[in-house]
Amino acid sequence: MTSAILQDTLYAKIGYVIAFAALATIGLVNNILALITFMREPIRITACGTYLIIYCSFNIVLMLLIYTDIISFFDYNKDTYRQWDCFYLPYFCLTFDYIYIWMSVAIIIEKLLMQCLNFPMFGSRLRAVIISFLIIIVIALSNIPEIKVRNLSQTLTNQTVCSYNVLNSHAWYRAQYILSYSHIIIPCVAHVIAMISILTTIVRRKIYIRGYTRSVKLYRVWLEQLYINRDFFISPLAIIIFILPHAIIHFILLPQCMKDNGVVQ
Repeated sequence: MTSAILQDTLYAKIGYVIAFAALATIGLVNNILALITFMREPIRITACGTYLIIYCSFNIVLMLLIYTDIISFFDYNKDTYRQWDCFYLPYFCLTFDYIYIWMSVAIIIEKLLMQCLNFPMFGSRLRAVIISFLIIIVIALSNIPEIKVRNLSQTLTNQTVCSYNVLNSHAWYRAQYILSYSHIIIPCVAHVIAMISILTTIVRRKIYIRGYTRSVKLYRVWLEQLYINRDFFISPLAIIIFILPHAIIHFILLPQCMKDNGVVQ
């Protein structure tokens, strides 16, 4: 991305730098404030609080990594910056994005355990730490194809650009393609299943407590609880909205461009 930006006009480059710096600063401040909130004892001592603390910590690191991308704008001719910008920065950014997605799955499953299986709210923080560690390891390993499919090459104008080397890394590209789909579809499905299970349990409990007849009041209780627990929709909707631009480019436009140029069949 940096190699493409450097070929733009001076004013466009300045605009990119300002936009990146503003977004990174806003994200950094937001995550620091969120981390301070999650470190308070009522939240910190819960399993969900542990997930949120780990998630915010990774987001702070991600915002700092964005600053390194800004630095590479000014000294992209160095091989170190080229390697970092082409191979490692996209890998870390994508890994941290997927960590956020899977952390949200861990949180909704924790809610599912509390509502459906009567797990205590102040559950095992050690369990949350172990699950978080496993999530990080699995995602870090599954994103290795993101490095393998990239390549630094020279254009006809002798400019170094970062591109996908699909012809020589076709197997890695297929693996990266499948794993990227998995990191998006599986969490969304998990959110929907967990949400339906939680709402079903809550509705049954309300019907039992209030003594409603199921045939008359079931749908009303469903709608009522759906409104009360509407925050359940935040994570799956956020995943869909924020990942949509990446999905359109990566899964629709890029494969079509490769087919048009005969790179893949």
